[in-house]
Amino acid sequence: MLQNLYNNFIFGSASSALENAKGQITSQVRPIANDVIVPLADLVLVVLLIVAITKSVSAYREGEGVRFAWPLLLVIGIVVVSSFPTWGWAILG
Repeated sequence: MLQNLYNNFIFGSASSALENAKGQITSQVRPIANDVIVPLADLVLVVLLIVAITKSVSAYREGEGVRFAWPLLLVIGIVVVSSFPTWGWAILG
């Protein structure tokens, strides 16, 4: 009985300590991710989108077919990355 009480006490405090640490880390990381990382990722994706559109237009002018795949994927990526602060933190907990 004493061993069971001891195990519950140890695991309970370790669990609460880990949850407390997770809460502190999350409160520090969330503003950095929302205010720095997401806008930088959006900027990179927008630059890649401009390059993809430019390459598609130049390929079309040379007589090749119209390529929509890369610009479309980049637009989807921009939407997903831009909306991450609203849905991403709910998934990560």
